[in-house]
Amino acid sequence: MKQKWLSMLLVLVLLLTAATSMASAGTEATISGAISESGVTVQVENLTVAARLVIAQYHYGQLVDVVTENVSCDGSYAITAQKLVKGDEFKLFLMDQQSSAPLCKAVLPVQTEDLLITESTTVDNGSYRNVTIAESVGDGDVTFNNVTIYGDLLVEGGGSNTVSMSGCHVHGRVNINKTSGEPPRLHLTNTDLPKVEANQPAIIEAADSNSSVGELTASSDVTIQGAATKVETVTVSNTNTTPTVTVAEGAKIETVAVSPNANANVTVEAGASVIAVEAKGETTIHAAGTVSSVTATASVNVSSGAVERV
Repeated sequence: MKQKWLSMLLVLVLLLTAATSMASAGTEATISGAISESGVTVQVENLTVAARLVIAQYHYGQLVDVVTENVSCDGSYAITAQKLVKGDEFKLFLMDQQSSAPLCKAVLPVQTEDLLITESTTVDNGSYRNVTIAESVGDGDVTFNNVTIYGDLLVEGGGSNTVSMSGCHVHGRVNINKTSGEPPRLHLTNTDLPKVEANQPAIIEAADSNSSVGELTASSDVTIQGAATKVETVTVSNTNTTPTVTVAEGAKIETVAVSPNANANVTVEAGASVIAVEAKGETTIHAAGTVSSVTATASVNVSSGAVERV
């Protein structure tokens, strides 16, 4: 147990130091590898000093195992993983045995497959490259529990009751593009989404404070609802329509940015708040809730309510 703890600590040190300069001796060394059914095969080349090979295994972004092996020459080294499942990621480090300075590093690509969902379902504990919720799902329900998506999630189906994500990670973007039926409701629990694109009407809601959306691009009507829901930026892109961004009671948005040559309606309901509206395109604001400030280089019409600062 103590040895395992020390190995974990070693990886943390390597992650911090590997981002800086590599050691002067042996910097020509390189490592590469491939994931097999039983573990990892590592190829070491151009090694000129005695070194220690460190292999860190991650699952859902969490460090789960560390294996070290002393190496003194070029060659191929097979390392058996303690438990290997689809979606695991491996980080490789080569460090000088004498000085412990990092010589080189590599990250092995995650072995994943695309997933196509064609009917209402629940997906548990999986890792995928890209996931598509097909139009055939209609207004049905799709639930993801502890799922990692290394690419994009395309939502072409799913109803307002709901596309639910609990304990999930999406490294790419969520693209909402359902063209008929109910607007899908993206319901988040313990899930952060860095980028969401609403190309068709959509509803965004978070169940807890551990969930949020970084950037939401609205090319169509979008509703942000729920007392725990936080969105950093809503950007209304250049479009031939005039999307309505509705911030429902309890929801909070840092910034609503209307792009040049775009038009937008921003509705802030009672109990909701928007910190800033940046209007570079024509914007109409309905503010029963709080809009703290407006910065405008285009026409802005406050049709109801009040803005604290312009």
